[in-house]
Amino acid sequence: MDNKTFEQRLNDELNNLEQEISPARDLWPGIDHAINSNTIAVPKPLAIAASVLLVVSLAFSAGLYINSSAPAETSAINNLISSLQNEHRRNKQALLVEYENQTALAPDWEGQMGQLEQAEQAIYEALREDPENLELLKILRQVQTKQIELIESVYAPLFTTI
Repeated sequence: MDNKTFEQRLNDELNNLEQEISPARDLWPGIDHAINSNTIAVPKPLAIAASVLLVVSLAFSAGLYINSSAPAETSAINNLISSLQNEHRRNKQALLVEYENQTALAPDWEGQMGQLEQAEQAIYEALREDPENLELLKILRQVQTKQIELIESVYAPLFTTI
C-alpha cells in the first residue's frame, strides 16, 4: 500500500467516525462540585511524599554545600541525617495514629514493616560510616517511602477509596 492510498484510507476512516462521543453517565454534577469546592483535596500519600522529597532535597543541597566545605563539617551531615530520621519517624507515627482505630487488612504487615525498619537501620549505620554517600541517601528515601506506602495500603487501600 503506497502513501497516497494509505492517507486516503485514513481520511475516509476519520470522516466516518462519530463526531461526538457521549460519556456513559452524567459527569456534570461531579465537575460542578469540583469547580465550586473551596477546598483542594491533596491525597495524603502525595503530601507525605512531597514532604519527604523536600527534606531529601534539602539534604542533598546541604550535602553538596558541606562537600565543598572543610572536612570538619561531617558532624553537620550527621545532624542532617538525624533530622531526616526524626522527620520520617514523626510522619510515620502521625500516619499510624490516624489509622489506630481501623483494622489492618493484611495480618502480616507488621513483619514486612519490621524488615523495612531493619533495612532503614542498616542504611543509617552505613551512612554513619560514609555520611557523604548520596546513593545511600537515595536508598534510604526509597525504604522510607515503602514504609509509608505499606501503612497506607494496609489501612486505606486505593481500591476501596473513590
